[in-house]
Amino acid sequence: MASAAETTTRKHPIEANETLVAVVCSQRIKRQYLQESSFFGKTMTAAELLGELADDEIVTVLRVDTTTWKSEDITEYCARQFLYAMDEEEGIELDDEDRFPAYVKTSKAWALWKDDLEASAPVLPDPDRLHDERRDHQAMGWVA
Repeated sequence: MASAAETTTRKHPIEANETLVAVVCSQRIKRQYLQESSFFGKTMTAAELLGELADDEIVTVLRVDTTTWKSEDITEYCARQFLYAMDEEEGIELDDEDRFPAYVKTSKAWALWKDDLEASAPVLPDPDRLHDERRDHQAMGWVA
């Protein structure tokens, strides 16, 4: 299995001696099944990889070496690529999560991205807090 450092130094996410395998958890038929990329022997760019992962019910993404049949889980890598691509095209907001495939919704990449979005959101004053303070001040006799 390749390390995370090897994944980031690759020229292509899927090389010619590899294939993409996605685990799909279908709610419609209540089954899990494997979905393989549509071609062998061709490298795939990140954009082509995301095109293959368009199914909303994909939960895990594997890269399989076709000579040794060893697999590597690249779900987090694919989730990051999805978020980067979507952010570049249209930007990402907190309420966009419903439009994400399952592998992105459950990823650490989305959890971190979501934390950043929540941290950068403006903090609005709580209108109930002001009402409660005014009522408390009236009870204490500080305000008429």
